[in-house]
Order: sequence, then C-alpha cells, then structure tokens
Amino acid sequence: MGGLSLFDDPVALHCKDAAKQWLQARDPLIQDFGARLMAVLSSQEVSISHRGPHVPEGLPAEFEHYPWAVGTLLGPAEHKNQSNQLSKFRSAPLRQFYALDDSNGVGLRLGVFWTAPQWHYSPHVYKSLELHHRLSGQGRYFTKNAKEMETIPMAPGDTYLHLPSNIYGFESWDEPLLTLWAERVVDPGRVPRLLSELQVMATDQVTSALQRAAHLWLQSEDPAVELFGRKLLVMLKPRMKSVQKAAPPEGMVPKDFRSAPWYPSLAYTSCKDSTLIELRDCIMYKSEDAMFGMFYLPPGVYYPAHRHEPLEIYHVIQGKARFFLAEAEAEANHSSAASSCSAKIHGPESFWLHQPYQSHGLQTLDLPVLILWGWIGELEDSDFHYLPGDIFQHAKVPCAKL
Repeated sequence: MGGLSLFDDPVALHCKDAAKQWLQARDPLIQDFGARLMAVLSSQEVSISHRGPHVPEGLPAEFEHYPWAVGTLLGPAEHKNQSNQLSKFRSAPLRQFYALDDSNGVGLRLGVFWTAPQWHYSPHVYKSLELHHRLSGQGRYFTKNAKEMETIPMAPGDTYLHLPSNIYGFESWDEPLLTLWAERVVDPGRVPRLLSELQVMATDQVTSALQRAAHLWLQSEDPAVELFGRKLLVMLKPRMKSVQKAAPPEGMVPKDFRSAPWYPSLAYTSCKDSTLIELRDCIMYKSEDAMFGMFYLPPGVYYPAHRHEPLEIYHVIQGKARFFLAEAEAEANHSSAASSCSAKIHGPESFWLHQPYQSHGLQTLDLPVLILWGWIGELEDSDFHYLPGDIFQHAKVPCAKL
C-alpha cells in the first residue's frame, strides 16, 4: 500500500493541524517551522508502506500502520515505577518513526516518537534545532540554558522549542506520551545566525509582509498557489535597505517599503502613456525558475491589458483596485465579448493566479496600491507584451473609465 492522501492519513492530518497552530505563534522561529511543515505537506505524502516491527502496545489504532522502530537513547533514562505492569516497556521505552523528510528542499524532517508511561529521560545534550508538539499524554519537560534548569508541565497541544545550545529531557506520567517532532536541518553553528535573521525579517515591514503572504499561500488548497508559497519561503532572507531615486513618494507606501530596489516601470516607455510614468517595479528574489517582486501604482491609474508566459500570482499588500482578467477560453477563441472579461475589486491579503498568456490589467481607485507578484516558469524569455487592442477597455463590463 502506498502513501495515502492528506485527507486519509492520520499523521498528515495531525501535521497540518500542528502547522496551522505554529503559524499563529508570536515566535518567528515557531512560525518558520509551521511554514516549512506546510511546504513539506504540499509536496510529500507520509509513507505507510509497511508496519514496523516495534509498534507500541496499546497505541491508538490510527497510528499502528507506520514503520515504528526502537528509538535511540542519548542520555540516562529509567522507569520511575518498577511494577510488573511496566516491565514489557523496559527493553524499548522509546519508539519512533520518520514521517517526512525534505532536508534538501525546505530543510525540514519530521517524525513521531512514543514514550512509555512512568519514564524519566534525564536532561542531555542533543545538538539540533527541534520543535516538539505533544499529541497525547501528560508529563514534564526539562530544559536548561546557560543559567538554570526549567521544568515545564506538558499536555496535548503544547509545543516546546529545543535549541542546540540547551540541554533537555522529559518524563511521562501515567500514560504514554505521543509526540510530533520537527527538526530544522541546519548546522548547529549556524543556528544563532538563523535566529537573528528571523528576528530581523520579523521587524522589517517588507520581509514580514512577504512572509505573511507565503504563509497564506502555503495554506491554500490550490497546488499552484502552494507552490508559490514554497518557492518564496526558501528565498526569504534579510534585505539591504536603500531608498532609491525611483522609490514611491513619501506617504504613499509604508516607510520600509520605500527602501526596496525600485525602478521605473517599463509600462510608460512601452505604452507611450504619460499616466503610467509614476508606476514603479522591483525584483526582490530570483532563482532559475521563480521570481518575486512588488508593483506600485498611484491612485486613479489604469494599467492596460498585458500577458506573459510564466504563471503569475498577485497578492495585494496595500490599497484596493479593480482587477481585470480575461477568461482563458474566450482568449483562445479571440473573443472580446463582455463575457470574456471579469472585473473584481480586491484589497489587502487577496491573492489569485494568472495562467500563462492569460491577459490581465487593473485600475487603481482613490488610494495607492502595492502588489506582491510572483512568476514561475520561463524567466529569460517571458514573452511579456501589452495587447495592441486592449480587451478590457472595450469590454461591456464596468471596466476602467479612461
């Protein structure tokens, strides 16, 4: 039996619930774990190809069909209760299996471990960056930084960060512990820099807005939108700040956004339209097959119909505008009828896709508009061009009044 879909597999469902919870955390590191887990779930399935030889006794039936193995102990451990009832667990008090691994992509691997009841795992050193999420059972978590040992009660739904610089341990009480763990695949020596970068991005209006967009995309049910989220997630990093001569005017965008690498939009020179002279573009991140940037438009501007080969996502960061989109079927038939064009007003946090060569345009209203855009596909020869006959200008729907 191969991997099941997200809607059938219990561990995948628990992972999705945990990821959503982590994305709501205030800690940027926990948010990052949630985003990366969402990215892995969008590209992999949990393998249940065989039932392991060490399935814990009394485990909930939904967790039985996984490749359970005996866990490796990295520090002293003992049963707190020496009763005969617990003797069956003494030879293997810790069981585990690996569920997902995308070490080379988003740098995350994930598994589940089970701990016998009445078991004490002394604080020990483990040089990894991990997040533990309790699925069932209660007990106590021990962690020690440079100053002192801290004891934290743990219950289902609780989450615990483990930094390579700390030591940690835990104990179970009267029932087994079932724990989801995620590990960031990163050199321990680089962890302080990673934490610093996450804090810097969280306090920068630009990178925090892009992070928020990536997080929303990763929670979409549309695989193409999820792919944009995955692509942007692995590109995000702190940026150089420098207010360029071409930056949008003061007061038209939040202060941090003026320090993006803006340049005059090519719309003005391409369309020979003086109303487009204030439009600004910038490219934030680029790889071989994906690119992300921002687009600024002042109030009361009509941006004409255009198309290109790469698949595109639009995500409104600021303002509202009327967005025009040609129906793909109508374009294939070279139709310019009213039914061939949709016109919708979108505001902050709205996002949608433009299919390859699907014509689109927009009209800003009474406020400036800031759009995050992303391309996936052929970037070197994108075949970007404005339509000689603007289908939105002549469509029989409430399009832009020029």
